[in-house]
Formats: sequence, C-alpha cells, structure tokens
Amino acid sequence: MKKILFKDIPTDAKLLAMGNHFRRSGDRQQWRVAAYFRDHQGNELTRNLAVEALCVMGLGRQFVQLEGEPYRSGGFKQEFSLPPVASWQERCLGDCSRLSKRLAVRREVAEQKCFVFDTGGITVWLPKFELARKLFFHAGFLVRAAYHPSGLDIIFNVKQDDEEAIHIHTPAKTGAPVSILKKKAYRDLLAWLLLNEDVYRSFNSIWMLLNRDLRNRNGYQRWQFDFRPPNTLDGVKVIARGPYDSDDREMLIWEISGLQGLDAGTNEQDIYFHHPSLKLPVRGAGEGRGGSGAQGADDIEVDTEQEPDEAKDRQSIELPVEDIVFSNSAFQNRP
Repeated sequence: MKKILFKDIPTDAKLLAMGNHFRRSGDRQQWRVAAYFRDHQGNELTRNLAVEALCVMGLGRQFVQLEGEPYRSGGFKQEFSLPPVASWQERCLGDCSRLSKRLAVRREVAEQKCFVFDTGGITVWLPKFELARKLFFHAGFLVRAAYHPSGLDIIFNVKQDDEEAIHIHTPAKTGAPVSILKKKAYRDLLAWLLLNEDVYRSFNSIWMLLNRDLRNRNGYQRWQFDFRPPNTLDGVKVIARGPYDSDDREMLIWEISGLQGLDAGTNEQDIYFHHPSLKLPVRGAGEGRGGSGAQGADDIEVDTEQEPDEAKDRQSIELPVEDIVFSNSAFQNRP
C-alpha cells in the first residue's frame, strides 16, 4: 500500500478553516481558495490552493500522510437526519459560538456562509461549502465543472434511445477519466448528478451564484462559496464531526463523513456509460464503493495544479465515494 502525499499541505498540518475564493480580475485562469492550517509545531499558516483541492478539504482533518491513511478526521461524531430544506436558515459562520475566537476575528473566515437548522433537539451549523463538498466534490474534474457555466454538459452528453435506455457519453481528453467510469460507486454518483433534475440544478447553482455575487477589489475577484442545496434532502441521514456543546445542544460541523438515504430520483431504466477507451459501455456492475488509485510500489504525490491525462493513470487519483448511500436506486446492483 502506498502513501498519498498532498504536495501543498505540510505533513501533520490540521485544516482549521476555509477562506474566500479569488483570482486576478480579468484572469481566465481557474479560481483558487484560501485555506488555514496549523502545523505540528502549533504555527498557523495559509495556503492558496487550486479548487481541485476542495475534494479533501474537510475541516478538522490532520494530514498525517501515512501509508493507507492520508488524513485523520477530528471532532465529536454525531448522527442526525436533515429536516426539510425550506426550514433551513442562512447565517454567517462568525455568528456561531462554536467557532474558536482566534478564527472568528478573521473576517474572511467569519463571513463564510452556513446553513442553520434544528434536528433532534440540536441546533446544527453546517458550512455551505462542506455540504457541497460531500455531495459533489469527489474528483478534480467535478470540482472544475462546478466553476464553469453548464460544466456537467461540457463533460457529459446524455441521450435516451428508442428502448428508453439512457446512454451517458464522455470524451477522451476533456471528459471524465476512464478510471472513474470503471468504479460502480462513481457511476452511481454521476448518474445521480446528471439524471436527478433537482441535484443537477443544485450543482449548477454554484456557477450561477459565483457569477452573480463575485466582488472586484484591488485587482482581484473574490467570492464566498455559496450554492442552493437540493430540495430532496429531507430525511437524509448525516454522519458528521465537529465541536459540540452538550449544554447548549449546538454543533458546528467540520466534516460530513457520510450521507445515507439520498434520493436517486431515477426510474427503472438501463443506464450505460461510454468512453473512447472502453471497448464496451459499462453500467451498474463493477467495483463496490470506495476504491483507491492505481496500484504500484511508489508513493503518489497529489498535485492539485493539474489533472493527469489518460497516459498518466498511475497518478490519476480519485477519492473514494465514502459512505454515500442512495435509496430506491435504479442503477445499483445490476448484473
């Protein structure tokens, strides 16, 4: 088993908070995001990361970068069910008393957006970024797609044939890596993103709100992450970690480690994925949830500045789709 090393994150650093997205005004390059860490000596440091890094930016994670254990999660573990989305409030993170004082004084951190709701007698503060990360950001190409208009339509072409089977095509160089399509967990996730209209709209709301709300100041464009959640999250079970006050019964979520009972939202239809590197299309059968990168003896360094092409499959790392469980899924467990 190999180590997965994150190039821009010091070993044993703990992720404390996320800041704003930014890029130079007029620059067509990809957005970057500020991340605040504490290293093993207790020093606080800031890293400006490419948005692909958002895949692994679960707050409270310590990036130990050990063999078989790239990071460790922190915080109190809690399970609860999501109430109807219509009952959620929107607040700034700085309004939460569970946020540490040293972070609350950072305006960029304090102004990050949260959902706030009550469930099971607990008031939950859920950073918008963390919910979107767990719902959508399971590979670098998906993160990049969220920051472009109709990003999923650039990567995938969905068609339905006369027999009502659904065919999802992706091109070789600008589409999804073929290694992704070989994993059943990813095919389930992609079918959910592409075929559930509510989820599809939610994903596209990231670009819509970015384009609407970005601010220009001192030669830079800046944006606080925002999106509109799917309306079909009512009753979904959340497994989360973060600081919890048992007296006030209030929790700030650092990391969502699991979502169970997501509505697949598909009918009983055959779904096929097509890629130029696949001799035959693939559908529901394949590997189970999770999965690692390509196997080999060398350690792997994850560089968020670029995505490997098909010829560099050894370095093409996809995150396991950890504990994402769909209900009434029409595309699971097919022969």
